[in-house]
Amino acid sequence: MKFLQKNKIFKSVLYVSLAGILLFFGIPFVRDTFGPSNTVEEEPYKMIPVAERDITVTLTGAGTLNPANSYVVTSVVTGDIISAPFEEGDSIQKDGLLYEVDSSSVDTSIETAKINLEEAQKNYTRKLENLEDLTVKTEIDGSVIEIAVEIGDTVQPGQVLATQRNSKTMLLTIPFGNQDVNGIELGDSALVILSNTFEELDGTVVEISPVHEVDSKGRSTKNIVIEVDNPGGITPLNSATAIVNTYAGFDEGRFAYKDDATITALISGTVKNINAKEGDWLSKDQIIFDLESTLIKDDIEIAKALLDFSVVITI
Repeated sequence: MKFLQKNKIFKSVLYVSLAGILLFFGIPFVRDTFGPSNTVEEEPYKMIPVAERDITVTLTGAGTLNPANSYVVTSVVTGDIISAPFEEGDSIQKDGLLYEVDSSSVDTSIETAKINLEEAQKNYTRKLENLEDLTVKTEIDGSVIEIAVEIGDTVQPGQVLATQRNSKTMLLTIPFGNQDVNGIELGDSALVILSNTFEELDGTVVEISPVHEVDSKGRSTKNIVIEVDNPGGITPLNSATAIVNTYAGFDEGRFAYKDDATITALISGTVKNINAKEGDWLSKDQIIFDLESTLIKDDIEIAKALLDFSVVITI
């Protein structure tokens, strides 16, 4: 009997509990499902006036940042650093000072290099001059009297290669009285009288000696040099007297060739070409011999290489 009563009480409590749950959850459900809706439906799009705007696009990615320009400073000289006017993180402009190195040893090296360069330049210039000396030129206007070498001969410095003479013009030196010379000037005309034939020739005063001399008769004299065109037969064996501005020379004088030259080699070499023959008339500075020398060419190449090396060291 007691069991049935307890069972009935339990069922009553259960039913009340279920009814409460339904009321709590059921009323809102029925209201939301079947009741009137107050929700405002959103518009499908929004109207915006046309206007100019910026569009921003954002890109994302991964990579490595490197400096656009970089430089590793290395030392090009040996010495103590005496100044470093910067700190890490400072901004340095191009050509700005980073380090100042004690330059005493560098200055010494530069000075030595300059001296070596000058010596190399002088040596190279001398070698080029030696090369020019292989071309032998005449020293006067005149006839070739003698050629003393042949093609293929080896010659040494100072060796006579040829002789040349200007016999078209002769010079006559005559002593005049010291007082008479005062009335004679350069360029004055002279009458020349050959001693052996008494032939008269025209001449011109080209030199007046400033030195006073005393002849064998105790007379004070000065020598005057007269230039005469050679008619063809006058040699240094002939003599003559002269009259200048009514002043007669005290004694006879001897003729001499206006120019008489000995052509010699200035450098060792082998005769390659002979550009004249005996009797030819050659003008001054005309090439008469061509010499050759392998040794000189080798010397020039060595001197040029040393010069180039000295230039690089100096730079």
